[in-house]
Amino acid sequence: MQIVLHDIDYKMPFSVLTSIVTACSYSHGSIMQDDVLYDTTLTRGYFDYSHPLHEQGDREVTIIDIPEIDATEFIKSFMHTKYDTVGLLLWPFRIQAKDKYYCFEAVVECMRYYGIDINPKNKPVDGDMIFTYFNDRGY
Repeated sequence: MQIVLHDIDYKMPFSVLTSIVTACSYSHGSIMQDDVLYDTTLTRGYFDYSHPLHEQGDREVTIIDIPEIDATEFIKSFMHTKYDTVGLLLWPFRIQAKDKYYCFEAVVECMRYYGIDINPKNKPVDGDMIFTYFNDRGY
């Protein structure tokens, strides 16, 4: 599996807003398994298939390869999980829904499912936190 961290897309207002709210250099996170991309978005409202990277324009991405994990089980169990709009918009105030997830939370939950706890203190999570965790471990 791979974690895909998407840079800010300045043509998309929500991308800019996400980066401002989270004070992060990334504005979106996705999970890729067997070359298929999955994520959760505000406009879709839940976790599901996403457009392939080659159809997403020239937006820069960082891909973290985690070859020891096959995320198929998590993806199946997480499909159609609702998007956490309140959790993202109130990110600075540490308010999160217990059963809804914005994109970075979905990535963290996937890692927890496989025994990797990126966020043991359950702080509001962002792409920089995900990147730093794996970069510090040589991924």
